[in-house]
Amino acid sequence: MAPDYSLLFKILLTLLFLDLAVAGIVFWVKSRSRAAHAVRVARMKRVDRAILDADSASLHAEFDADPWSFLAQVRRTFDRAKPNPESRTAVRTFLEGIDLEALAARRLRSPFLHKRVDAYCCLGLSAGEASANLLVDALGRERRSLGRLVLLNRIATHAANMDIEKLVEAMRSGRPAARERETS
Repeated sequence: MAPDYSLLFKILLTLLFLDLAVAGIVFWVKSRSRAAHAVRVARMKRVDRAILDADSASLHAEFDADPWSFLAQVRRTFDRAKPNPESRTAVRTFLEGIDLEALAARRLRSPFLHKRVDAYCCLGLSAGEASANLLVDALGRERRSLGRLVLLNRIATHAANMDIEKLVEAMRSGRPAARERETS
């Protein structure tokens, strides 16, 4: 009597089909990821070019397309390289025309640290007194050490004059365990 391999053959064919399906899905996801990355890189290059050319129309177009990506790229550009004074002035003028406080207000209360850090960095780009006050208020509410460090960095580099007493009070607020960890 010869053994029956038909069940084993069906199982092998099923596994082969599933392997091919998973491989196809992986390649499809990777191609979509590459396309999304290419779009992000192109947007970053357009923002950099708009900053260097001090082109306010391009700045508006890129901001309208994706505000948070635009602000992140402006921050990276200013942190990475020092644009010429006319570019810096054009970007500052553009940022003064945007209500960054309203844009960042919702993210300031996010339960996710990375969204709060985005909001802190966004407010750090603004030169207004209102954004400085929001940063100091956020320092009093921030529980995580990394968030507090980002806030302190943005407060230190902010153009507006800070109320020192309010800043010291905000530094003293927070959880005692977090304060001990930060001061040790």
